[in-house]
Amino acid sequence: MSQRVTGALLALIVVASALAGAWTLTQVAPGQAIATHFDGQGHANGWAPARIALFIMPAVAALMGGLWFLLPRVTPRGDNLERSGGAYGVIFIAATLMLAVGQGLIIAAALGRPVAAVGAMPAAVGLLFIAIGNVLPKLRWNYVVGVRTPWTLADERVWDRTHRFGGWAMVLGGLAILIGGLIPPYGGKPGLVAGIGGAVALLTVVHSYLVWRDLRKLDAR
Repeated sequence: MSQRVTGALLALIVVASALAGAWTLTQVAPGQAIATHFDGQGHANGWAPARIALFIMPAVAALMGGLWFLLPRVTPRGDNLERSGGAYGVIFIAATLMLAVGQGLIIAAALGRPVAAVGAMPAAVGLLFIAIGNVLPKLRWNYVVGVRTPWTLADERVWDRTHRFGGWAMVLGGLAILIGGLIPPYGGKPGLVAGIGGAVALLTVVHSYLVWRDLRKLDAR
């Protein structure tokens, strides 16, 4: 995926989310408080004024788009991000789409429609894991995006092997989260996301250390 296509997709998501928020603002009462956060059972437990709530996600998405553009230009090894093919762009597009899902849930709550936040968000997180896991092995050695441990940052060989393992772990974890999020009852699914996400992160970090240790032994011979 070219930088031009990635930039266009990120801009499209931001603009669409902002326009959806602006339209929704015309459908609610002035000063109305809108749910922006939901508990483990899908009940709203956080609110903000409509003029703020409906533009939080587009603002964060715009910030992410700015980071996507700036990071290769202002960080060490930024050229490796540009040489990572579509992997770098896919990661930002997937994360921005996740924000768009959040925007959709906020809009649904504002319009008084049923909000299946407990089921929708784990499913969205699962898809996010799968998308990122598929491209993670293609991400080149850098300081800001990817599995950044002391061992991956110290040795490009450790980086490459860790990201191959982490890609598989994220895809499998994402499938587990996706399936779990679609199976009722829906209560407690944030625990499912945290549990599987934590396990994926821990296994990947441990694998990173083990690879570094084994390579260090080989280099010492």
